[in-house]
Amino acid sequence: MVSNYYTLRHIAHDLDRRLSGMILREAFSQERNQLVLMFVPPLFPDNESGTSEFLIISCEPTANYLFLRNAFARAKRNTIAFFPSSAGERVRSVVMHPSDRQITIQLGSSQFLAMQFFGSAANVLRANSDGTVQDAFLRSRESIGKTSLDEPLHSGFVFETPFQIQEQLAKHPTGKLAAALKSTIPTLGSLLVREIFVRTGLESTQNVSELTKHGLADFSQVVSTLLRELKSDPDCRIYYEEEHPAEFSIINLQLYAEHRYERYDSLHEALRRFVGTVRRDRAFVDTRKALLHQLQLELDRTARALENISRDLEQMSRPESYERMGKLLMANLHQLEKGMKSVELDDVFESPPVRLTIPLEAVLTPSRNAERYFEKAKKSRRSAAETAERKKSLQQKEIAIGTLRDLLDDISTKDDLESFVEDQRDHLKEIGIRLDSKTRVKTAPDIPFRVFRISGGFEVWAGKSSANNDLLTMKHAKPNDLWFHARGAGGSHVVLRMGTGKGELSKRAIEEAASIAAYYSKMKNAKTVPVAMTERKYVRKPKGSPVGTVAIEREKILFVEPKLPASPST
Repeated sequence: MVSNYYTLRHIAHDLDRRLSGMILREAFSQERNQLVLMFVPPLFPDNESGTSEFLIISCEPTANYLFLRNAFARAKRNTIAFFPSSAGERVRSVVMHPSDRQITIQLGSSQFLAMQFFGSAANVLRANSDGTVQDAFLRSRESIGKTSLDEPLHSGFVFETPFQIQEQLAKHPTGKLAAALKSTIPTLGSLLVREIFVRTGLESTQNVSELTKHGLADFSQVVSTLLRELKSDPDCRIYYEEEHPAEFSIINLQLYAEHRYERYDSLHEALRRFVGTVRRDRAFVDTRKALLHQLQLELDRTARALENISRDLEQMSRPESYERMGKLLMANLHQLEKGMKSVELDDVFESPPVRLTIPLEAVLTPSRNAERYFEKAKKSRRSAAETAERKKSLQQKEIAIGTLRDLLDDISTKDDLESFVEDQRDHLKEIGIRLDSKTRVKTAPDIPFRVFRISGGFEVWAGKSSANNDLLTMKHAKPNDLWFHARGAGGSHVVLRMGTGKGELSKRAIEEAASIAAYYSKMKNAKTVPVAMTERKYVRKPKGSPVGTVAIEREKILFVEPKLPASPST
């Protein structure tokens, strides 16, 4: 209810009492969408003594509000002055628009300041006596020169007595009760409409015609009673849900009957406290939400990587099979000749023996073919062991992320969040989440490329199209980054970003980056692909060359298998 019509009405009445006769000394802004008006007593216009009043006005789209405070420190730098021609003017009165969320400060020279609290269209306007806008806090180009400043957005009489309300509601027999109520009394707002349905026990989706005449009269009586409460002296309350501010109100809300609340004698103090608490609470909520989001992203990525690596392990050829073929070939060298493409032998390791067809490389000698199978067995064992180790590491990471997420789920206060971050900062950093000294999540900007994490923690970026390749190579890659591209075939530009990993760059990491370039090329289905590698500083864009085309120097050719690393970042 911070910017509800009835809250603003009470504020306008109090401002008229406190500001009438005072001098508007200056208007300035030092926060986005927030304007401060400074008022001083007429006997002390230079503010050498006397009591000043500062009116804080927020035109933030999702947070319209205003309140008075008797102290405010204007920054020495980064402040902007507004409405200089109004400085020194005496306040004649402060009035509330009869049916809209607009408060007008009428000044001595017949000019006035209109504070409009219309959500994303909120603004403060300076107009002359005929209503022509001469200056504006926000969107001045759109506002200056417009007239009829105080023309209501909601026209018509405001119905307040039970009979008037009942009579107007009855004009909407086929309409929903909530819609009819909003049409009859547009100043209520959504929160107060919900409050009415809590008090009456009716459903907002009921049609007006579903109520009997007596039922409609009872409903209208509740509405009229609520309106009287709203016009009475404000009973300022801040309702809390656990430790977090849930709502500000100037009346007792049955909507929040089960919630803890704090009461305030001063309307301005209540508003200032609520706004400040919500700001601090929003920082807590935003940080916690961002952390949970990042943890969930990492959990999803890890789960996908585990799924891929498990599938790789299932499909991985067993080293025992290669070793068996090598032993059979060695035992039957007398049956083999160079030039054979395959051979059928009795597999004596099976009981009973079965005939086994073993593929051969025709260009190799019989003994070299046998050695090749022993080498494949050794390589397969090493690859399986490395893959199994990566799987184990990913499983541990998955458990760690799940534990952090569960701990964060249970946190409901700012102090607990700060303790969590302090205790878990190293663990969060290990999984790629960094926070600054004020416990804010440092979210990386959206990267318009495919992003991978390879051995050593190094980051690899791969282009998605010809234009995207140019963007990656010419705009985002640094001179000492390693640059890869499949030799003699179309495909992605791939950049291994130096300095993103731990320790020295390994041969394995370079091969993994080259394999990414091979995978995102037109030679993806080949067993081995030649990939050119050079430093980014040796890549240039010839004048007039087609999109995605570059010239390179000092390249080195790597022969790699087209494949992706086990754990892509995105």
